[in-house]
Amino acid sequence: MPSNFNGVAPNSIVQVIVGNVWHVGEVLTIMTHRQPCASQTMLEERLLHVRWFVPSYDVETSMWDPYPELEIKFWKYNEYLDPLSAGPSALIPISPVRSQACHVAVYKYPKRRNAEESDAEGDSSAMPVGRAIKVWATVGVTRDAIVI
Repeated sequence: MPSNFNGVAPNSIVQVIVGNVWHVGEVLTIMTHRQPCASQTMLEERLLHVRWFVPSYDVETSMWDPYPELEIKFWKYNEYLDPLSAGPSALIPISPVRSQACHVAVYKYPKRRNAEESDAEGDSSAMPVGRAIKVWATVGVTRDAIVI
């Protein structure tokens, strides 16, 4: 009996680095391309069709800067790059995939306008600025697990 697919795959998030830029996206389809070769063997390549997330640069993320190993990135909620004008190709081989990633919708406050504003407790400039906006947060799972 063939399997059914309802078009929603929330656990199919992958991350790649293309040209020193981190990209995270949702895998829509996994396909196999087969092409006969002159040597009577078949060339077979697995390809991913990916919708790439749009980076969010307007939320405060500096608290995560000291922890690059967590691979925490923020993206505009429910927005995807136009595959004809930005980001990696929508169709990629599996080989450049760095790892899977987890994602969750969270509310974050916009960045402060003045970079010199203090984070000191009790300082009014440390209070959140503006209204919280909904974004996707992703956490990479690149690191190998260590079992003790």
